[in-house]
Formats: sequence, structure tokens, C-alpha cells
Amino acid sequence: MTHDGLSGDTMANARTTRPGLTAQRLAILLHRAWDRHARHYATLVPGTAIGAIVLLMLFGSTLTRGVGVAHIVLLGLLALAAILRIAFPPTAQGAIASWLRLSDLVIPPLAAVNVVAAGMGVDASLVFPLVLAVVTWSAAALDRRGLLLAVGFAATCELARVLGRGAWFGSLDELVLHLAFLGGFAYGGFALLRHEVTATRRRVEADAALELKKMAEEAHRLQVDPTVGVAAESTAQRLDRAKKLLDDVLTLAKTAVPAHSIVLMTRAAPKTLVVARAQTPESDRLTTEPQNVQQGMLGVLHHAVAEGNQVHVRIPVDGRALPYLTETPARIKHALLVAVGSERDPMQGALFFDRTTDDGFGDGEVALAELVAHVLYRVLAMERGLAQSDQRTEALDRVMAATARIGAASSADVVAREVAESFRMLVPSRFVALVVIEPDTGRARVAEALGEGADGARGRFLDGKPSATTAVLRTPTALPINRRWQSALGTLVAQGVGPTLLEGDPVVVLPLLCRDVLVGAVCLVAKEAIDDKVTDQLVGLTLQAAAAVERSLAMGSLEAAATSDPLTGLDNKRAVLAHLDQTLARARRVTGGEAAVLLIDVDHFTQVNDTQGHPIGDRVLKAVAQVIGGIKRVNDAAGRYGGEEFLLVLESTGDDGARKVAERLRERIELLEHHGRTGPFRITASIGFAVFGRDGKGAEDLLKKADDALYQAKRAGRNQVFGAKDTLIRHTDGGSVVLDEDDLESVD
Repeated sequence: MTHDGLSGDTMANARTTRPGLTAQRLAILLHRAWDRHARHYATLVPGTAIGAIVLLMLFGSTLTRGVGVAHIVLLGLLALAAILRIAFPPTAQGAIASWLRLSDLVIPPLAAVNVVAAGMGVDASLVFPLVLAVVTWSAAALDRRGLLLAVGFAATCELARVLGRGAWFGSLDELVLHLAFLGGFAYGGFALLRHEVTATRRRVEADAALELKKMAEEAHRLQVDPTVGVAAESTAQRLDRAKKLLDDVLTLAKTAVPAHSIVLMTRAAPKTLVVARAQTPESDRLTTEPQNVQQGMLGVLHHAVAEGNQVHVRIPVDGRALPYLTETPARIKHALLVAVGSERDPMQGALFFDRTTDDGFGDGEVALAELVAHVLYRVLAMERGLAQSDQRTEALDRVMAATARIGAASSADVVAREVAESFRMLVPSRFVALVVIEPDTGRARVAEALGEGADGARGRFLDGKPSATTAVLRTPTALPINRRWQSALGTLVAQGVGPTLLEGDPVVVLPLLCRDVLVGAVCLVAKEAIDDKVTDQLVGLTLQAAAAVERSLAMGSLEAAATSDPLTGLDNKRAVLAHLDQTLARARRVTGGEAAVLLIDVDHFTQVNDTQGHPIGDRVLKAVAQVIGGIKRVNDAAGRYGGEEFLLVLESTGDDGARKVAERLRERIELLEHHGRTGPFRITASIGFAVFGRDGKGAEDLLKKADDALYQAKRAGRNQVFGAKDTLIRHTDGGSVVLDEDDLESVD
């Protein structure tokens, strides 16, 4: 009879193999026991065990005078135990493991000394100082338990020598003397240890007090209140966050302006400023002393701000002292000072740019510096808001945690996501949307949407049709007043955005106001009724959200200014070359990857400036840039390469595609009609291009080949497209010949 598909033979085989399986299981259990417990103690036990054997042998008179096999074996085993302990550090935890660790540190060396002493006979007293050294080290380096183990084992070994035949002298007087020495050295080591611990504790407390003082001073400079903190966040963490935000802004600004140094000074006292953050090669000369705002360069800025004339001053250095340096290097030629503050308090700090070149700071750079100062003020103001908002209730702790996440966000997209997530976490919601007002166009755009009806909402512009959001942006006042949906409001955000709402659903739309300036709105559809307490929490969060949104928009404007050409709006040279490197890197990763670079140069542009004037010339460049920007694809890059020359980077494009794009560009530029002093006129452009792989694999090679092709197009009569492999020829009665350098005319 079989069961479950097994034959009788199979069952018999299973029965006969059962003892083997039991042995295997036993081996597995033993292995697991070793792996879980014994191996963690494995290297702690041998040294202590051998020390115990040495002690027993001393009591039993086994270790006699004269070095024998037993002495050598014991010393070898002690050395092997030490090697194993070093090679395989124990991992056991707990009270037993702690005692074993201490015994493994003090017993093996004492055992080794006693083995040597037993073999030396009458000369054994020569090694007794080693015992005292181990005891003293135990007192100084270990805790009381380690000292107790060392003294106890050493004293027991001394007693064993007296009682056993292997004793040094077998004298009771010597035993008393040795025990007295052990006690004296133990007490002296312990007293020294306690004295050192006390001194160390005092040094640590003094260092901690000094560190707290420095932190408080730095917190004051960065306007972070050390007595008030965000939930689960220390003052040090908040300081680190504030410093990182400030450093990010300064790094971007130093590149965008550009400048030799950029230094932020903030208020240390009502009439003094001190260096808060700086990025400068002169870091070894930065001063830590407060500077009077009414003296030197700070006095010039303070006077200008007080008179209401302007918030910046441009000063040729000419040997004048820079307030943030202990010594002003002669190579620094120009300085730009910008006030950092609000309308009520316009000079809470000062932002300095300095330059080593002979050219000063232009109007465009001044405008950019003022934008940087505004961003820095917002970062500092945000930290003040964080400090002032801290509360101890669970609900407000959630507000602060959300505030911390928002404050830690950097890019506009991350800020928008954190703002929406924070509101949704604060109040369980069916739908949350963040609407921001674009600073350039003034149009309202959905920056982020979460929940029901959020699909496709992100990035959508409000069309101006009646909605609760557009009403809040016009007022700006929170709607609905009773926080319950009313169909008379039209839609929540825009048609097709958000969940389907019924009369009375819990809804609130809150304006985001930063210093009384509207930067957007938050729309929230809650799962439960929104009471006054929850509303207060939401309003508190909107203050931080508004500051973060305004900061991200300002940072976006600053980043655009750092990577865009201010005249044409295309990428500047540095940015478009960075795009070129990225495009070529992608092309190299793909077998048969393609890319092309086009250099576009406006023909006879110097004549346009001379005959029509530079303002008309600027309009011509803007029009050409619009054509180039309109023809490039999403993954392409276009930028102003210099003067009247532009660079277009085409991804996944070979020779034929590059030539077609170049011809299309040339034709569209030729069709543009411009109006100047002498009436309507047209311009043309010459274009040279090079293809990745065929003409080169590096950016430098491709740009040189494209520039050579552009040179050929100019020589051929302009308004031409030439590739890197095209040949410039002329027609003669006898046919076509290649032109050499002597045949070429000069061009502008």
C-alpha cells in the first residue's frame, strides 16, 4: 500500500536514511549554535584560559626554575592567542563579553611575565617591574573592573609562587613586599586616572562651552535663533542648512557676475556688520572683527541707502581698505557693494563683489547683484521664520517638519513638490495643488498637483475663466469663507483639474503672500471638515511655503541669468558648450551615434552697427536668435558663441540632416525684414557645420572644423552653407579649380 504517491521501497529507503538525516541536523544545529554564540567569544577565551592554566601550574609547582618545554609551549600559546585576537576581533556583546574583553587584555601579559619569572629562578625579581607596569597601565587605560582583574590576578600569582615550589624566593616577607607594591601602584594609577578623567572632563566642558558660544555667534550672524528649533532638528543642523543655502547662492552669483571674491556681511550689532559667508581666494585675509557701518566703504553704502538714492555703490579700490579683509591686495581694482535688507530695514547686511580686472561692474551686473542680495535676504528671512514658528504641540510639530522639508528643497520643481506634499501630510486630503505666478509673464501656472484629478494638471496655465483660485489671486483672500465648496465659485482651479466637488465639500484656497507680495496659491480638498484650528495651521504653513516659492523663483531667475545670454535669451557660451559636451557623451555611448554642430555668423554685421546704430544691431541679433531658437528641437542646444556668431548643437543628426537644418536657417534669416534709420533692410548669414565621427569626436575638433567650414562659406561670397568636407572652388573657362590661400579675399 502506498501513500501520497510513494512506493513501499521509497518509504523503506526514507526510514533507513533517517539516522543519517538526524546526524546532519545535529551538525547543522551545532553549526548554528557556533555561528550565533560561540564564534563571537572564540578569540576572547584562549588568552584567559591559558592564564588560568599558568596560575594552576604555579600552585602545583609544575613550573620550576630553568626554562623548559612547558615554559616555551605556554609562551607560544599566549602569543598565538594574541595573534588570533588581533586577526579575528570578537563581536560578542553584553556583560559577560565585557568582562572577558578586560580579562583578555590584562591576564595574558601577566601570565607571560609569570612564566618567564618561574623560569628565571633567583633572578625573577628582575621582571617584577613588568607586572607593576601592566597594573599601572590597567589603572590608566581601563576602567575599575580592568584594574581589579589585573591586581587580583597578579596578587594570586604572587601567592602561588610562595606556596608552590616554583616561587621566586619562597619568602612571606617578599610576598608582603610585592603585594604592597601592587597596591601602591594600583592606587597611584587609579588616582592618576581619576585626576586625568577630571581634567579631561573639564577640558571637554570648556571646549563644549566655547563651541556653543561660537555656534551662538554664527547663528546670530545667519539669523538663526539657537533657543528655538524645528522639531527633531538641532541648531547645528539648521546652521548647516542655512550655510549650504547661502553658499549655493554665492557660488552661482560668483560665476554669473563674475567676480574675484563674493562676501556676505550680516549684522552683529545695531551699527556693525561681520563676515558671515565668503567665497574668495583671499580667505586667509578675511577679518573676524565687526565693522562699523558708518565708516569706510560701508559708510558710503550706508549713506546711499539712508538717502534713499540706491541700494548699491560701485567703488574703484585704488588702495582703499576693503572692510572684510585685514589687508587689501593691490591686485583688487574694483568693488561693488549691495545692501541686503527690507524696506523697513534696508541694511541688515551687505554683499560685496570685487574684481581684479581693470573693467568695472556694468549696469547688467549691478542688476544681477541686486537680485542676488534679494535672494540672500529671503534665505535669512526664511531662517527667522523657521525659528519664530517652533511650537511644542503635535500639530505644530507637523507644521515645522513640513517647513523643514520645504526649506531644505532647492530647485523650483522640488520646492513645489515639497510644498504640495507638506500640505497633504498636514491635512489628509483628496487633492492638493500649488499655483505659482510666473515672475516674467505674471501668468498663473499649476506648479504641482497631487491626488484626484491631478493628471495633466502640472504645468498648465490658468485660462482666466472663473474659478476659486483665480478669485483668490485677484483678492487675495482665502476662499470659501466657510471652507465649504460652493458651486457659485465655478471651478476649483481650472476646467478638468481636481476632483468632482459637491456642495459643502471641505475646500480651502489660500493665497501665498511673501512680504505682502502675492506669489501664488494653494488649493486643498480635505477628507474631513476644516476647522479654525486646522486653518491656523495651514495659514502658518503658507508663510513658509510662500517664502520658499519666492526663493525658488528668484533662484530660477538667477540661474537663468547665469546660463543665458542677456541680449538674445539663448544659452551663453559656457552653457551651450556644456550642452555640447553632454550631447557628444551621449553620442559616444551609442553605436553609430550622431551629432552635428553649426556655427552661424551674421554677414556684414559691422556695417549694420555702423550704418543703423547699435540698438538696431541688437534687434537684428535678437531676431536671428528667435529664428535659431524656433528651429531647434527639445534635445538640441543653441547659444550665442560670441558677437554676431551663434552655435547650434543638433543631437542624433548626421550630414544630410545638418545640411537641411542649416539651409532652412539660412533661408529664414534671409527672409527677415528689419527696420532701421535708412528704412527696411535685410541681412544674411553664413553657416559652417561639422559632424560627429566623420569630422572629429571631440568638441574642440568639431568646433574647429565647423569654424573652418564657416570660413569657407564667407570666402565663397557669404549667405552660404558649407560642411567640413566641402571644397571651395571657382569656375573658369577650362573648368573648376580649387582655390588656394592666395586666391582668397579678406572678410570681416
